[in-house]
Amino acid sequence: MISPVGASNSWNQVERTNRTIRPMPDWYRAPSFNHTPWRLGNQPNNFADTPAIQNLGTMRSQATSLQSAIQDLRRPDTFNRQTITSSNTTALAITAQGNQSAAFNPAQVTIQQIAAGQENRGTGMSATALSGLGGTHTFEVEIDGRVHQLSFNASMVDNNRTVQQRMADAINSANIGVTASIVADPESGTNALNLAAQATGNAAAASFAIRDTGESTIVSRMGVGAATRDAQQAIFTVNGEERRTDGNTVLIGGATATLRAPTTEAVTVERTTDINFGMDRVRDMVASFNSLMDVARNNANVNPRLQQDLEGVLRSFGPGLRNLGIDINNEGRMVINQERFEAAAQRPEGGGQSRMESFFREFGSHSFADRVGNITTRALTQPQQYAVRPPAGDLGQWDPGQADMFSLFAGRGNMMARFNQQLNLGMLLDMFI
Repeated sequence: MISPVGASNSWNQVERTNRTIRPMPDWYRAPSFNHTPWRLGNQPNNFADTPAIQNLGTMRSQATSLQSAIQDLRRPDTFNRQTITSSNTTALAITAQGNQSAAFNPAQVTIQQIAAGQENRGTGMSATALSGLGGTHTFEVEIDGRVHQLSFNASMVDNNRTVQQRMADAINSANIGVTASIVADPESGTNALNLAAQATGNAAAASFAIRDTGESTIVSRMGVGAATRDAQQAIFTVNGEERRTDGNTVLIGGATATLRAPTTEAVTVERTTDINFGMDRVRDMVASFNSLMDVARNNANVNPRLQQDLEGVLRSFGPGLRNLGIDINNEGRMVINQERFEAAAQRPEGGGQSRMESFFREFGSHSFADRVGNITTRALTQPQQYAVRPPAGDLGQWDPGQADMFSLFAGRGNMMARFNQQLNLGMLLDMFI
């Protein structure tokens, strides 16, 4: 019998197959030192098409996703994410949270008016009636100290809606700080041309003037020559203190808010715990676990160990998961019961952790997070344990990191040929060097 560790260095140049010594194939050979790890391209062509290799990349990808999801659940702020909220988002919306660690006092906000630019609402006209406004129409718009000469053409057979749209296009294409639109009145069945300054408050560009030029009467015919709303600042109070701004983006207690509409009642702005953030991270974990379980089930005919390990987690932690509203179906997939799931995320009235936080942030070798984390780590660092078919023989549950390497070389008949296809050559040589 030839020992793999003998006086001769011939052990890495030969293969024992049915007690006959023959040269190893070229794709197997590697130097004893400074070797290059085994790569897919170094194998026989038919090996690249085996189910094990096709599943390997998918397994690693899903294991990475699950590992990331588990790490997110262990972060201190996952179930304690603080958020500043508005009790009336129609009137006041929080658009940026500001410094999470800074002190924040609840605020009562009332809005008298929002900041706006000048608006000229035209005369309502029947959309389909002929306008009788054929020819070239000229007019000028004065805004922010500049006068802009504009014009457009219309036909005698154009209806009112078409003429309104052509005038609006002439204004919008000039890009002068005034936006033109057509406002429909469903009750009367009419349309009106509407002009609005893009700037707001006391800014110079928040006000404008529009006039006919030459023989044209289009401004008066459209009814847009006079302001129907003057430019105005936002006026609001925070805890009774009045504030005025030219815009509608304001700071309230360090958070950025947008004023949207006047209020009749005070809007409460306060900092609360965002339980939805933690629930979303748990949903991510459930989706990643199910995806890895799908890979494991599809690969079970090659190597069932990954499926067995994942099912072992479900057996051990099934009751705890169900207590959180996460049930296990017959296919070993997690399924969320929304009502029980939301109840588990609520904090107790007296304070402290929710049931969801206590379960997923538990530390220790027997915790759910550590058990799943160990599986994903093994899938990423020792993928051959899950992705390739164990060698034939009586080794039981095959573990390439713990198997008796001498017996594999010396007493397992054709087992060396299977190792050629299943082990990373660099890892194998490292065990002997």
